[in-house]
Amino acid sequence: MHEKKDIHQTGINIYVQQLIPVQSERKLEYLLNEVPHSSYTYYLKWFLDSIGLEFGQESETLLVDIVRHVIVNVHPPNEIIFESGVFQRYVLIGNLIQQQAHQYVQPWVLQALFYDWICYDDTSASSIMLVEPAMLLMYRSVENNPSMTDMLVEYLNNYVNSFDEHRRFDFMLSVQRVFKDCQEKGVIKDIKKLINHPKLKPDTQNILKKLYRADEEVQ
Repeated sequence: MHEKKDIHQTGINIYVQQLIPVQSERKLEYLLNEVPHSSYTYYLKWFLDSIGLEFGQESETLLVDIVRHVIVNVHPPNEIIFESGVFQRYVLIGNLIQQQAHQYVQPWVLQALFYDWICYDDTSASSIMLVEPAMLLMYRSVENNPSMTDMLVEYLNNYVNSFDEHRRFDFMLSVQRVFKDCQEKGVIKDIKKLINHPKLKPDTQNILKKLYRADEEVQ
């Protein structure tokens, strides 16, 4: 049973990998494994120019494939994530979201970011890497850019409630597993610091509380 799931996941990885050219894939790997955080602005522009992406133009739709590729296929080792000053996946994605000019593209980019949250498998060791970027983006934006966290939480809530209303409670429980697994595995220190952060809108805090207590809500 686990073997079949691994084969299925590998197939997904290969499919997503084929959405962007090999040269772009290699540049993303370089960005997220070698480039210091202090230099990322220059290298991110270099990457976006190399693929012909212009914000406000039709090419902005490329962001969907880029974000999905980063989520599924670019998984830096722990020593890079926790022990270096290398450009992080969540910083890349947050920067791209902030630069978006076409509002109609943004929901697709956010779906690429949050897709794995509604079908989270906490028994798979690799699953945490699929949800880490969105979790870190929400958690680390709250102090200096709370509007980013507000927007992400609002989207996540809408996604959970509208993707398939017949499975809404299943999706809520999945998000609850993400929150708890991210804390248990050290992605974030304390989910309650996010939930109760005073810079968040009251509506955002209430949504986070509801999702965090999903098992109580379902009962």
